[in-house]
Order: sequence, then C-alpha cells, then structure tokens
Amino acid sequence: MENNKKNNKKKGFTLIEVLVALFVFIVTITAATGSFASLMSANKKIKEIQKSTEDAQFVMNLIAKTIRTSRIKTADSGGHPVSAIEVYDYSQKKCIAYKIIDNKEMKYGTIAPSIPDNFDSCDFSSIVFFDIVNSDVSGGFIIEKDSPFDIISVVLQVCSAGMSSCDASSPQTVKIQTSVSVRKETI
Repeated sequence: MENNKKNNKKKGFTLIEVLVALFVFIVTITAATGSFASLMSANKKIKEIQKSTEDAQFVMNLIAKTIRTSRIKTADSGGHPVSAIEVYDYSQKKCIAYKIIDNKEMKYGTIAPSIPDNFDSCDFSSIVFFDIVNSDVSGGFIIEKDSPFDIISVVLQVCSAGMSSCDASSPQTVKIQTSVSVRKETI
C-alpha cells in the first residue's frame, strides 16, 4: 500500500508547477500581443502615408498635364515657392488655379473666361475652390520665366490625414517634386 501512495504522488503536476507554467504562458502571450498591436499600428500608418502620397502624385500629374497645355499667368517667383499658380488651359479653354492654403490644404478652381479664348479675360478672383487632396499638403510652385521656356516646379510635402503637424523631419512626411517646361508664347 505504501508503494501505491508513492506512485500516486509521482503522477501529474503540482499546483505550483501549473501556476508557474501558466504565468510563463501569460507573460509570453502578453508580449506577443503587444508586438502584434504595434506592428498593426505601424502598418496602418504606412498605408495612410502611401495613400496620401498616391493622392498627391495623382494631383501633381494633373497639375503637370494642365501646365503643359497652358499659358502661365502667375509671375516669376524668383526661385522661391509661391502658394498659388494661375493658368489658362488651351485644351480645356478654361482659367484654372491651384493653391495651397495655410501650408495645409491644396485646392483647385476653374472658371470659363469672360471672352472665349482670351487669356486676359480670366477673372481668377471669382473662382470657387475645391479640395483636391485629402491629406495635409505644404509646399508650393516655383516659377522661372528667365529661360526660353517657362519652367514650373511643383514641390509638395505630404502628410497623412490626421497628423497634428506636417514636420519635414518626420518619417511620416513625404516630399515629392516635378518640373514642367512650357514653351513661351511668341506674338
């Protein structure tokens, strides 16, 4: 009988062993859950930045296309970025303006000229503007009219929507740029 008691004690785990194993399991699961949550958060931020960058690239390509078929009304910026550009697009026969407001919002507006096909009849002050990018956008347009071609550089700094500030040193900020040359009109 004594022999049976010894065999019964050897079977299974003690309460302390079960509690230690349970504690180790809980610590491991907690660490894994924290890592998973931070990976998911980083993935969400990366997707937001990617979406913001894609939106800004689309808009930048739209602006470049518009500029290529346009006459530029905005004066030479002297190598410094300006927050707005006004053009007359010959392909659409419209006056078009793009502007960045408070280094945060990019807007677009268009209006027909009061005299058809007359660049000088564009009344840019009466244009109603609409948002064209759902992200915070800063930057501007650099207009150079000293060469045989007008050269317009569009420089944008894009932040994902909802960021508290669009800081150039932030890893969540993306800079994109394009330059477009436009033949000067000879009259």
